[in-house]
Amino acid sequence: MSAEKEQTPIAPTVDELAARNGWTIEDPQARHDRNPDAFWLPGDDLRAAIGPGSQVRLLLWFIDEDGPDQLVAQCERMWALVETREGKDVIRGRLASAPLSARAALEMGELIQFRPADVIDVADPEDDWQEHRSFLQAIFDGDDAFEEWKRAHPQT
Repeated sequence: MSAEKEQTPIAPTVDELAARNGWTIEDPQARHDRNPDAFWLPGDDLRAAIGPGSQVRLLLWFIDEDGPDQLVAQCERMWALVETREGKDVIRGRLASAPLSARAALEMGELIQFRPADVIDVADPEDDWQEHRSFLQAIFDGDDAFEEWKRAHPQT
C-alpha cells in the first residue's frame, strides 16, 4: 500500500460537511482500495442493474456531537429505496431509516441523489424484507417505486 493512500483521509472534516449542508455521501472506492478483503463493493453488473424498487446501501457522513460543544464527522451505513434512475450515473432514492446522528441534516424518507459508484451493497431481491414492509409502507405508501417493490415482493 502506498504512503499516499495511507495518508489520504477518508472522513470529511466538520467544515467540509457544513459547506455541504451538513451531509455528504462517501465515494467508497478509497475504503475498498485500503481493505479489499474486508470492504466488499458490488461489481459493475450489480450496480448496472440498480433501478426503481432496488434497495441499496450507502455511506453517509453527518455532523454529530461528541460531547458538549464538540462537533465531529460521523459516518453511517444507510439503506435507500431507489425511486428513479436517469441514464447510467444519476440515481434518486429515499432513506429507509433515520440517521443516528443527533444533528443529521437528513431524515428518514428524504429523497437523495447518488451515483452507482456510491453504492456499497445491493439487497438481493430474494432476501426476506417482510420485516421491513410495514415500516417502509408507512414512509413510502403511494410512491411509484415502493408500489413496484411491493408487487415484486408479495406479502406472505
